[in-house]
Amino acid sequence: MSELNKFVQKAAADYLQSVVFVDDEIYNGNSGKPFNGEISIEGIGAGLITQFEDDNETHLTEGNPKTGNIISETTATDSPVNISPDYHPRELMESFAHMGITCALYEPREGYETGPTSDLFRLCERADVVILDWDVHDDDGDSASDLLTELIEKSQNDIPHQVRLCVIYTLRPRLHAILDSLLSKLETRGCIVTVIEGKLKLISGSTRISIFGKPQAAGRSPAESAYEVKESDLAKQIVAEFSEMHNGLLPGYTLHGLASIRRNSKRILDRFHANLDGAFLFHRHLVEYSEEAFDQLPELLSDEIRAVVEDERISISKTKLLAADTLRKGHIEPSDKDLIEQLNNNTKPKNAVKKLKSAENVPTGHLNLAALFSSRTQYTSASRQLRFGTVVKHRIKRSRSFNYAICLVPDCDSLRLKGPQVEFPFWTLDDEKFKNGPNRNGVILEIEKEMHVILSASGKAGEKLWTESFDIDKNTKTVVAHKNNKTYKYSGCVKTVEWIGQLKPLHAHRIARSITQGLSRVGVSEAEWVRLVCEKS
Repeated sequence: MSELNKFVQKAAADYLQSVVFVDDEIYNGNSGKPFNGEISIEGIGAGLITQFEDDNETHLTEGNPKTGNIISETTATDSPVNISPDYHPRELMESFAHMGITCALYEPREGYETGPTSDLFRLCERADVVILDWDVHDDDGDSASDLLTELIEKSQNDIPHQVRLCVIYTLRPRLHAILDSLLSKLETRGCIVTVIEGKLKLISGSTRISIFGKPQAAGRSPAESAYEVKESDLAKQIVAEFSEMHNGLLPGYTLHGLASIRRNSKRILDRFHANLDGAFLFHRHLVEYSEEAFDQLPELLSDEIRAVVEDERISISKTKLLAADTLRKGHIEPSDKDLIEQLNNNTKPKNAVKKLKSAENVPTGHLNLAALFSSRTQYTSASRQLRFGTVVKHRIKRSRSFNYAICLVPDCDSLRLKGPQVEFPFWTLDDEKFKNGPNRNGVILEIEKEMHVILSASGKAGEKLWTESFDIDKNTKTVVAHKNNKTYKYSGCVKTVEWIGQLKPLHAHRIARSITQGLSRVGVSEAEWVRLVCEKS
């Protein structure tokens, strides 16, 4: 295994904390106790001990054209046989416990609900990984498909940044038939699904679904037996699947950082203990006329989180190994490999950089990274505050094109506003053409997935500086834009001003410093004229 894969798998194992395993044969129906060890026929529901055999001659039906699978069916229904399979809930839980992962066993009752208000949905929504049996109370995957659909829709609509791994873990022998059936059920419910070619895996939005077989299922073909996983090996397989979802240097490092935060959550909580409440409220009273003390809490908390990530950074020797391994085996475009090799060989580094100075040739990955450095990601807020570093756009009169601008109002002047309206200053941004010149102050925003605006802040105040008035929100005492369809528009202004993005504070201050330097230039004095004349003579 490569250094990169080892690093990602270790980070994934450290990150994962909770798994939900849903099966209808976890508990003994008579005693209500979990099954442990080898199961006898007596007292066990037929769903667990059912093995699938072809009592009659099989025939091939037309396969699923999207997955390329051939569905093998019998002329009679699958019938149970008197086989007592090994089923070990204890080994399943211990496999996760060995890796420090909590595994919750959940056996739903007959007629259970899978909707957003159900207990099962709420349990699965919070879990890092969801493992489902396909035949829950002999429903042929209907409940599992309904639950997966609800989770997919939730992650796409309400929580678009939540990535979830779901696994079908079944005793059914024909795993490819389950893939086809699940694909059909999800698409019928309106989910956009992609099949990973050559594997029993589906992707829908931010949800990945993998299919594995419980061992010792009669009638399973050798090709599908390769997807069998023992209960004792299930945790290792889950970690491998999760790390595959985040395979790469930056995804792995992100998992590493998030795992560090999870491990140190108690220490972070201890930094913000209740004994500070009195001092905090006293501080709030002292600053109430300039700003709201509660607005300072996100920065305080993020500083502690940053301290954790910085303290658990990987060593320099490790970074060199990871970088070299990523360059050899990672998902790097050939053009980027050529540029990196030129820089490593120090042959023509300037030429390597010049190749990125054309807007048409800048790869999407470079733009995404630039946007990550300069702009703040918006996660859950339903409104957009107008403040220092906010980038807006407004339509040019009698034109379909837009002008972009950055708000220059100091942060303290955008809070606790009085009156019905307030006036804010803006600096017009130019479309960046990657021309040579000082103080270009680039601004790159990802306005939609893989769609960017590339701007720069330069020029003279007389040409770029302007102001606009806005309505003050009565509840927040700030200027906010609320979502209308897919846009955020501010009210009370003459122009139609839309929120586009928010720069990170340091980058916004870098631009403001460059602008103010231009505004504060000292003019040539009479003495300077004398000096210039003397130098020429």
